[in-house]
Order: sequence, then structure tokens, then C-alpha cells
Amino acid sequence: MPIQTTVQTDEPAADVPETGSVSAWVDAAAAATSTESGEVTVRFVGAPEMIDLNSRFRGRDVTTNVLSFEFEDPPGMDGSSDILGDIVICAEVVHAEAREFGIEVSDRFAHMIVHGFLHLVGFDHVDEADAEKMERVESQTLLGLGLSDPWGEAARVSA
Repeated sequence: MPIQTTVQTDEPAADVPETGSVSAWVDAAAAATSTESGEVTVRFVGAPEMIDLNSRFRGRDVTTNVLSFEFEDPPGMDGSSDILGDIVICAEVVHAEAREFGIEVSDRFAHMIVHGFLHLVGFDHVDEADAEKMERVESQTLLGLGLSDPWGEAARVSA
């Protein structure tokens, strides 16, 4: 079974990517990580919801661009669930970052979705070696989609 992607938004007027683009970005990240099946929900939210989530789950009372919530089987389940988890993206932050970095908004959304997916399948950037591995997969995935490299020299200077 391929990756099943559900897209939700609480920002009906927000400029967020179409479901087809979101699914394509998730599929590209899945292919890059040899993830053959699973269910992912991508939710676009405004700053208030993102601040609430970031505060409750990370202890940071500020907004952020993306949060990932890996699915954990509740007690009594046998671990056979295909649910990978949820990716939550703050549309306002992504738009602001795209302007700040001088890149296309769609490229920034794609990067955040790929980044969030990688977290769902075990990637992290806590230490330098893990961060470099994650950045390499992000770059390869986005370049494979014909998008800009978020970790190219210009992006490193801006970040």
C-alpha cells in the first residue's frame, strides 16, 4: 500500500498548497527513505494553534514552522497500524520564511513537508552528524522534485 496522505486546514483563506502537491512531496520523501506504505496527515494551521501545540508538546510558547507527531500505538494495540503520524505546518511562518530567504513559497512548503516526514520515520537533527544526514536527504529529495536546495550556500547564509 502506498502512502496515504490526508490534508487538513483550519485556515480556509490561507494560501496553502493543493492536496496533489502535498501528496507528491510526501511520496518523494517516502521514496527517499524507502518507506513503502503508511498514513500521514498534513495539517495547515495558523499561529495561535501552532503556538498552543509548540507550548504543550515542546514547552516553547512561540510559533514555529513545522511540528511532527510520530504515531504511537495506544496500549492494547499490536503495533500493526500503518499510521506514521501527523505533520503540522504554520502557513504564516512558512510564508514569512519564504520572503526572508527569497525563495518560492511552494519550495518552502515542500521543504517543511519533507522535513516533517523525515521526523516521522526516525530522522532528527539533535546532533551534527544526524543533522547532516537529514539535510542530505532533504536536499536530494527536493532537488529530485526540481525544487531549490534548502541547504545550498545561499540558504545557509540566510538561515
